[in-house]
Amino acid sequence: MQIRVAVRNHKFGISALAVLVLSSTASFLRSDDSNGDEGKSVSESRVEEIAEAVKSNGEIFVGWPVPKLAIVFSGEMDGYLEPCGCAGLDNQKGGLKRRHSLLTQLADQDWPLVSLDMGGVVRRVGPQAEMKYRYGLKSLIEIGYQSIGFGVRELQLNADALIFAIANLDPQKNPLISSNVGLLDFENGFSKKYRIVEKAGKRIGVTSVLGKRHEQSLRHISELIWNDPEQSLRQVIDQLEKENCDLLILMAHAEPQEVRRLAKIFPQFHFVVTAGAPEPPRQMETIGGTEAQLIEVGHKAMYAMVLGIFDDPNQPYRIERVPLDQRFEDSETMQNTLIEYQKELKITGFDALGITGVK
Repeated sequence: MQIRVAVRNHKFGISALAVLVLSSTASFLRSDDSNGDEGKSVSESRVEEIAEAVKSNGEIFVGWPVPKLAIVFSGEMDGYLEPCGCAGLDNQKGGLKRRHSLLTQLADQDWPLVSLDMGGVVRRVGPQAEMKYRYGLKSLIEIGYQSIGFGVRELQLNADALIFAIANLDPQKNPLISSNVGLLDFENGFSKKYRIVEKAGKRIGVTSVLGKRHEQSLRHISELIWNDPEQSLRQVIDQLEKENCDLLILMAHAEPQEVRRLAKIFPQFHFVVTAGAPEPPRQMETIGGTEAQLIEVGHKAMYAMVLGIFDDPNQPYRIERVPLDQRFEDSETMQNTLIEYQKELKITGFDALGITGVK
């Protein structure tokens, strides 16, 4: 059984769509549970937390019917496996545990989901970043992402560590894509130039590209193959057009000018996804001279951008910027994965991780 919050509280702006679903199996809905410090039931505490999150960051999916298909975009986690922010956990956004809960709640509402991540899992290099990439990639696959791009930082990690992380993936579940960068070569199965995702009767072609700004920082790495972005996309788009896709999506790690230029050169792409500003715009932008829609996901994976596709000729697409705030509970699955990460950090030790204290 599922319980929907059906009452709108005008003071806090709570709606059924803002709260999404409160499962009756969750501990916070058990009337006999209580918070010893405040004398409140756990359910009361959760309602207050959700209300505060909605008050601070707004409602989500207001007026949305169930879409024919929903595509969730994210990226540039920048190493933030946990929520990001410096004003207390209540005000922080992001984190894998909340992201998993968002996707779980949408699936529980019978939303057909496709999940795509630009990459950019880490923002530093070194042993700890290598470990973070391995756990971050594992988590995204556990959550159910069908395609994940490469960010520049993960490609700058120690090549052996990068190969280890990818080679140990189930080949049937490896979601990594890049049109113009390959690890050792393009034929070893570490990544594909594009992927076709089928969901709800739709065929979605997805590819990823690293822009020219990153060439200098990657050219010297002997284990990487770097190809010109435009030439690579020209080959990939020819292949994608033969796949009879309903939607074509490009995820681009590139300067804004290059993103727009590539969209104009390849108008076949319906949606172009990039990181853009630290806080993503609420709406898509039509790229001048094309029909392509630009979607920005922001930095540190504090938001997910959810694209709804509808059988509505007047409004076939809707976009929602979803703040990953405390309205979303911590996923137990992701909590267990992060506990594994913390245990490995502890076993490895500060010296091996290259972490030194103040002397």
